[in-house]
Amino acid sequence: MLQFLLTWALTMVLITSVDVLVARITQNRVTGFKASLCLTPLISAGLTLWLSEDADLYYFLITLGIALMWWFIYLNIAQSLESSLRIKILFEIFERGGRMKVNELKEIYNDTRLINIRIDRLKKHKAIHSFDGKLFLSSTKLKIAASFFLFLKQAILRQSSQFDN
Repeated sequence: MLQFLLTWALTMVLITSVDVLVARITQNRVTGFKASLCLTPLISAGLTLWLSEDADLYYFLITLGIALMWWFIYLNIAQSLESSLRIKILFEIFERGGRMKVNELKEIYNDTRLINIRIDRLKKHKAIHSFDGKLFLSSTKLKIAASFFLFLKQAILRQSSQFDN
């Protein structure tokens, strides 16, 4: 049991380290996430073979399963720190000594600015393009994903928009 816990813990530390290292080297968070996900089975297998004399396929699959679950949890925590508006607001207040005027916050986080930031990011990653004052999806993958989730929403909630009653 101790070997299993050690294998699991070292796998977690190594995949987290790979993510941070690759992200810093490439200056791209997504590349770090991809690298850590792809290396998770290799790291898990290597540590399983190295740390356990009697490891079998079942042992490896359990270790790998837990490692992949950890990777998913880690991904969501890392992403929330980067994309959650509530967390960013808390950081803004914290950086100013724990106090901030509401008007200052409203200047930083107004609707127009937030929408423009997101539109610029989508254009930069070629997910959308604009023509004649309108926005269009550029990515076939995003069109497929949007269609899939719209289908699920209609099938489960019987709604096509969040504004449907």
